[in-house]
Amino acid sequence: FNIFPWPTHHPTVFLCGISLLNNYLYLFLFADKCGDNIEITSADYLTSPGYPKSYPPSQQCMWVISAPDPGQKILINFNPHFDLEDRDCKYDYVEVFNGGDEQAPTLGKFCGKIAPSPIISSGSQLLIKFVSDYESPGAGFSVRYEVFKTGQKVQHTLTPLKRPLSTTLGTNGGQVYCNGWNGMERYQTHGNQGIKHMETMCLIPFHSFQS
Repeated sequence: FNIFPWPTHHPTVFLCGISLLNNYLYLFLFADKCGDNIEITSADYLTSPGYPKSYPPSQQCMWVISAPDPGQKILINFNPHFDLEDRDCKYDYVEVFNGGDEQAPTLGKFCGKIAPSPIISSGSQLLIKFVSDYESPGAGFSVRYEVFKTGQKVQHTLTPLKRPLSTTLGTNGGQVYCNGWNGMERYQTHGNQGIKHMETMCLIPFHSFQS
């Protein structure tokens, strides 16, 4: 059983399967949505084509998400299972725009294996653009979208550190990274206090340890 991509210049990607059984050739054709205009009626999900398996090459998909009311905002959350080719986001990436087209301000361009932090639009529309080149596909991404409610708590995804911490840290300063945080926070230690190794963590600012 073989699966291969149909020509990808159409908004919908067609995947074709061929099977030989009892001297008969069977052809299966099914669609994998690539881009859409979405009017939010309730919280829902969109995914890159083929997710959670590898996305096809040479894709350009755009989803325009609109809230029901012009005064409402949109909240999107990426699934932690996020996997796009990581070469400075030049070839495979997902980009989020703060509006309904590519002329709107960008809210981020993402790739690699670290899922973006939750994103909230300033208006009633968001554009999600996904691009892949001709090689090195990953698993892609899944996004939950919903109307943002005032006072709603936003859950941030815990993601791996760019550089794992050693078992203990005895220096007087360092840097801890948090997903979605463009700056850096310094930490200070006193005496032999240290930080145990953690697989995932998020930034928690502090000034010193107390014994």
